[in-house]
Formats: sequence, structure tokens, C-alpha cells
Amino acid sequence: MQIKGTSLIATRKFVLQQFGQGGLDSFTAALPPESRRLFTDGVLANGWYPAGPGLIEPSRTLCSLFYGGEERGAWEAGIFSADDGLRGIYRFFARIATVEKLLQKTAGIFHAYYQPGRMEVAESGARRIVLAMRDADERDRLLEVRICGWLDGALRVCGSAGHRISVGRSLSQGDAVTEFIIDRN
Repeated sequence: MQIKGTSLIATRKFVLQQFGQGGLDSFTAALPPESRRLFTDGVLANGWYPAGPGLIEPSRTLCSLFYGGEERGAWEAGIFSADDGLRGIYRFFARIATVEKLLQKTAGIFHAYYQPGRMEVAESGARRIVLAMRDADERDRLLEVRICGWLDGALRVCGSAGHRISVGRSLSQGDAVTEFIIDRN
């Protein structure tokens, strides 16, 4: 799977903001060699990079180094990525959009940030929306957690409160699809 450079840039900015320059230096030094190369050689926002060394291994390092091995680090980085990415005119539209419209739009643009792969609205009701990620050739739990965090952050920008996001069926567990389940109060 390939990911857009914006994901790598957001991870770097997140580590710097949360843990300072010393934290970023420690993080970069702890990365596997291929990931370290990506983070130190410069990343183009619109470039495509392999998901393993570009997102998954950095998420694993983040969780290990700063979160005691807990997946929460990947979730928090996803929240930051949504907040950072939904700037300017995007933030305006996110704030006026309904949760349903925001999630439909998210599903529609998924392929612009992750390839191969697609996301679709599999279920939409008054209190529950399920997004289904299909055709992704990367099957890692931290990728799913990072996407959950991004969805959480995007919903926060939208003004949604009282939502819960979880993973139902999961590519990382051998299923044919990953379901991102958004339950609302």
C-alpha cells in the first residue's frame, strides 16, 4: 500500500509538537532504517510512499517510545493528522457539514491518500455509520487505529461530541474488509 506524503509530514509534526525537538530526535533515531531515511530525506506532501516504513513502522515506534507500547499513540497521531489537515477552507466545510456528509466525503476521497484501497459507507443510520475499507493490501492493526484516530479528529472538527469509534471486522485479523464503526449518542 502507498500513502500520501501528508501522513508522514503529520506524524513528524505531531511528534515535534507533543514531545519537542528532543523527542523528535529520539523518535527519528529509533525508527527502522528505511523509515528513518524517509523522515530525514524530506517528504513531498503529494508524493507517494510505502505504508510500512512511512506510516506503520513510525506508528509502532511512536507507540513504543512515548506510549508504553499502547496503540493510543497511533490514535492520537490520527487525531492530530485530521486537525492539521482540515485547515482553511476544508475546516470551514468540515464545521458546517453534517456528520453523515463528512463521513461520506471521507469515504469518497480515501483513495486519494491510500492506494490501493477504497472506502465506502456500508451502513448509515441515525445513531450508527459504518465505513468499510476494501482492497487494501496492507493488513496492520496500527493502520486501522491511525484511521480511527483520523476519523475521531475529523468528527471533532465537525463539532461532533459523544461519538465512539471502533473496528468491527478487520483486514488485520484476516477478514475481507475493515469496518470502522461510528456510534453516536
